[in-house]
Amino acid sequence: MALYRKIWGAHTGLRASMLQDLEKGRDTEINYINGLICQKGRERDVATPFNDKLVELVTEAQKRRGVNNSGYLSRFDALLKIHAPDLPGQVAW
Repeated sequence: MALYRKIWGAHTGLRASMLQDLEKGRDTEINYINGLICQKGRERDVATPFNDKLVELVTEAQKRRGVNNSGYLSRFDALLKIHAPDLPGQVAW
């Protein structure tokens, strides 16, 4: 943990550009990044449930023109139970 803090400690204030866009009420590049993964998955008959959910959540936030931090991570719980049932223990968001 000490090594982690040493390496990343100076970067704790950084914010993803997509989050900055949402906080400023701007459209994001979600469809060009994660949306492209979803599209390519559909074209190849490969499920992309986590990217699908992420696109859904970011698109909702764009429509609201802002971010509310209530329960975004918990909305992945059902996906984890289906697609990653062997994860040890409960996922605590």
